[in-house]
Amino acid sequence: MKPIQRVLAFFYPYWLPTVVISFAGLVFAFLNLMRPYLLGLFANLLTSSTPIPSYLMPGVRVLAPILSNWQEQHLAIVVVCLLFFIVNLISPFEDLASHLPKRLVALHMVTELNQAAYKKILSLPLNYFETHNSGLLVSRLERAISKLQLLYISVVQSGVLVVSTLTIAIVMFFAIDFRLGWVFTLSIVFCTAIICRLFTYLHPYVAVSERILDRSMSRLAEVVLNIKTVKSFVQEFRELRRGQRWLGRYGRFMARKTFLRLFATETVMWLFLNLSLSAIVGLSAYLAITEEISVGALITAITIAQIVRADISRLQEPTELLTTSVSSIAWLHEFLNLPLQEAYNEQGEGSSRLPASLKFDGVWF
Repeated sequence: MKPIQRVLAFFYPYWLPTVVISFAGLVFAFLNLMRPYLLGLFANLLTSSTPIPSYLMPGVRVLAPILSNWQEQHLAIVVVCLLFFIVNLISPFEDLASHLPKRLVALHMVTELNQAAYKKILSLPLNYFETHNSGLLVSRLERAISKLQLLYISVVQSGVLVVSTLTIAIVMFFAIDFRLGWVFTLSIVFCTAIICRLFTYLHPYVAVSERILDRSMSRLAEVVLNIKTVKSFVQEFRELRRGQRWLGRYGRFMARKTFLRLFATETVMWLFLNLSLSAIVGLSAYLAITEEISVGALITAITIAQIVRADISRLQEPTELLTTSVSSIAWLHEFLNLPLQEAYNEQGEGSSRLPASLKFDGVWF
């Protein structure tokens, strides 16, 4: 099983609440992108260059008896302002409707994983702990479960938000002009392919850094567990040098990995993304100059491009977490699926141990 599939295996039991949370995120992403659309509509109504859209006419008819001396164009502007106010009034509830449920799901996931790890440790045979460092085992379990929790929250929060925003933005760009829609869609597909390729390139570096860190933590755990032996034989300086050597190697490797990650996820990705959004802005300006789209559509296109750029910046957190966490989470999946060699049941009864006699021959005290 591939590492990504092992990560998704932990998320699969929570697919239904994740879908509900994602739908709530989609709704709020739609409301977020309604702002630039309403601003563009507001600009068009101010310039009186376009007729009043039909979906605004019910609001105009409701306001007409109240503001009897106002023109229909001005009443339509009031309707747009009221819609803008309603959108801003609903937006603050995003944390309650979307962010809180995903944190509760992540908390439940961590609780279930801790129980599964506890049960697995109690069910493993003793010879497993004779060949594996107990301190290192606890450290790896804690690190993997905490990373999985952060990854779920980040993916659902940032990943779903970005996907929802991109989907709605593509629809809105096609609604403005099909050329803007195609340019935006192709640029997003191209940037996504670059990110996936960079992730594949960085994964081996992350795996090696995890092994070096585990080795360093293993040495530290061994020193702590055998500190009396170390001090009895006056080996403090020797163990210090060995620890410094491993930690120095880990620090040098992490510096190279950090440089590559920052160069890949920030420099290269933002270079192509900024070029794509600049093309969107330039094409929108050209279409507005040639009067193929209205001034309001130009404002909408430019504002959507800036919102998309700001939302895509949130992909850095889940991308970085996925890059640095996949090895630990894959190990957790392997650990929880280790074959049991000792019987264990829910009542806590281990395998039966028959009484036997011990015979000592030629032993002197």
